[in-house]
Amino acid sequence: MEAQRWLRQNAPGYENLTPGERKAIRDFALLWSYFESLVLNTAANADSIRRVCTTLHTRGRLQLNDYAKPLTYFRHRYFDGTSFTPAFAGLHLRRNDKPALVERVLRGEATSVSDTLAGLLIIVLRLRNNLFHGVKWSYGIRGQRENFTHANMVLMTILTAYLP
Repeated sequence: MEAQRWLRQNAPGYENLTPGERKAIRDFALLWSYFESLVLNTAANADSIRRVCTTLHTRGRLQLNDYAKPLTYFRHRYFDGTSFTPAFAGLHLRRNDKPALVERVLRGEATSVSDTLAGLLIIVLRLRNNLFHGVKWSYGIRGQRENFTHANMVLMTILTAYLP
């Protein structure tokens, strides 16, 4: 049986997703898998993300302008200019996810390109964890197209910077 048909028939809420939402989620799963394998040596966590960002920045491979659109999107989604939005709590940041760094990035207070990108990638990591560990299924994965579309932009851009 074809997986998409099976999900539409059996996974609560999946049938209600638009084709664009389904595509963004599928693309994210593939891009994340490739990113984690190639860039993070199958060990995704905030520390490995920070190391990669520092290395790429040192090599002159990171340009913050390349990430402007997703950075703006996530800043608006998670920080209203004064305080963190309810969606921010939905990231389920843990202590080892460097929440203080993520908060500085979202407030626009990060002091380096590598820290800014690391914070952005930690947000993408949390989207990954919430999807792959089932948190997003609790509400039928609704309203996630923009999250995954922007996360996909981040992943494709960092992969391009990483590749020779």
